[in-house]
Amino acid sequence: MTSTLQRDRSRLAYQPALDGLRAVAVLAVLLYHHHHGGGWGRLGRGGFLGVDVFFVLSGYLITTILLRAQTDAGTVDLGRFWTRRARRLIPALLTMLLFAVIVAHASVPDLQGALRGDLLYAIFYVENWHIALWHGPELSTITHTWSLSVEEQFYIVWPIVLIGLAGLTRSRLRRMLPIVVVLAIGSALW
Repeated sequence: MTSTLQRDRSRLAYQPALDGLRAVAVLAVLLYHHHHGGGWGRLGRGGFLGVDVFFVLSGYLITTILLRAQTDAGTVDLGRFWTRRARRLIPALLTMLLFAVIVAHASVPDLQGALRGDLLYAIFYVENWHIALWHGPELSTITHTWSLSVEEQFYIVWPIVLIGLAGLTRSRLRRMLPIVVVLAIGSALW
């Protein structure tokens, strides 16, 4: 099982060009938001594409980390994986939320009510579900955390799915790929 993943590991090597592509995706989102604020015309229409590119890159990189862990240790330590993600993302999220509370309190008192409720959704990474299912017409200054919520939910579900697939396919990447493609198409249609 491990020797098969070791042969496939060379396909999963670090690629610096992906960092550049990630920067382009972030720029597309920034241009999109600037466009909707009244500037830069057509340059700002790629925001959703930028988010999609960022999600795809994150999925690729997380899958690479998981497959390398499988190769190196023969298993994936989910606790360690999730702890590393939390250490990387939670401090930045809490800092941003604190800043948003300070700014809203100091300059935009009308948004304080919406922000108060959204804080819990953002902290527990369910802002995407809040927006999709319950959100009213009032948006807060942290509504954009929906994308972080999607990513965090992916970090919880995907490792479990990948470990299951590795067990079913005896860790052969060629056998996993068709299953992953069918699951991706199914989720998109759903």
